[in-house]
Amino acid sequence: MYLHPINQAMDSSAKVTAFVLCIFLFSGITGCNNSTQKERAAQERSFLQKKAQELAQEINLEGVKEVELSSPAERAASDWTNYLNVKSEIEKFDHYSLQNLINNSDNLVQIVGELLDSIPPKFNTTPVKSRLTVLNTKVHILRQETKPQNVDPKELQDSGRAIYQALSNLNIQINEIFLRQLPDFEVDMDRRQDSIKTQREKDVSSQKGGN
Repeated sequence: MYLHPINQAMDSSAKVTAFVLCIFLFSGITGCNNSTQKERAAQERSFLQKKAQELAQEINLEGVKEVELSSPAERAASDWTNYLNVKSEIEKFDHYSLQNLINNSDNLVQIVGELLDSIPPKFNTTPVKSRLTVLNTKVHILRQETKPQNVDPKELQDSGRAIYQALSNLNIQINEIFLRQLPDFEVDMDRRQDSIKTQREKDVSSQKGGN
């Protein structure tokens, strides 16, 4: 088919124009995609920075009751290695960050489990086992809270405080074992005090009667 040169020129011009438009359209789409990707990357960086700042906070132990072992209990527990390991790890909470808590959650589950399975006969009482079970439950809850990608700092704070308190409650029950070993001495002291009080009352009554 014969085309006049002018028509050929117009046809070629139209093709060029269409090609240029395609290039501009593709560039515009690519530019939008790049802009969207940059915005998403910036948002993700901002989110990660905020999360890192939250997890850098220290565990807030204000108001949590801390109970140490009494001297007799401490001496008796000196060869209970698994207890000493747990005690040492949990006592670090007073300068732990939430990120430290996350990093050590698996270790806490392991050493508390070993503690629960290694109770010496002298500590094998129902109250002690009960408190150990509570402590074991608390560290398992902590580990569950560290698994989601978007961890909740408040939940971590609550778990850190609960574990620290659970150790104190365990120490209370261990101390009770050795308090119960001194009843005769305590009763004797009470009797002496009652006797002194009774004698003083008799002396006062005698003085009043003499007057």
